[in-house]
Amino acid sequence: MKKILVLGGTMFVGRAIVERLTSNPDYDVTLFNRGKSNTDIFSGVKQLHGDRETDDIKQIYNQDWDCIFDFSGYYPVTFEKLLNDLRGKVKRYVFISTISVYDI
Repeated sequence: MKKILVLGGTMFVGRAIVERLTSNPDYDVTLFNRGKSNTDIFSGVKQLHGDRETDDIKQIYNQDWDCIFDFSGYYPVTFEKLLNDLRGKVKRYVFISTISVYDI
């Protein structure tokens, strides 16, 4: 079973991908989000709540992930720090910006 982490995932494109991932029994899906939007969806999915701009993000560091989908990265410096902190803990990191793209 592949361990998948989704940062964000309760709105727009992220929500559609989480719906697809959770329909496949080969994926063990966990969401990390602030718990502010669409809190009633994905009740059967493991959830970690916090703000990625704070030390809350450290909740994801104690596990290894096969893939991380990131829909909530807004600031290049935070994104770069997260990638450095996850080095060796994630096999694939997919960043999808629905607002803008940063060259880092």
